[in-house]
Amino acid sequence: MLDVPGRDLSSKEPPPSRRAVSQSPGLTTTTQVLAGVALLGALKVGLLTSLLAGLLVHELVHTLVVHPAGRGV
Repeated sequence: MLDVPGRDLSSKEPPPSRRAVSQSPGLTTTTQVLAGVALLGALKVGLLTSLLAGLLVHELVHTLVVHPAGRGV
């Protein structure tokens, strides 16, 4: 029996990940530098408290969200 992507349901192998994305080292370095510049800018303008509160809310939302069963997300 085959499912929609064509994977054999009787096999024990896990389904392929849809989020598997290879990242280049240059992209990772660039995003880290931009995050550092944004943090320094927030410090200079006096928005560190707002930045930390926003990051806290972001993490709480992603921690408490209920994922539908079977989506593999």
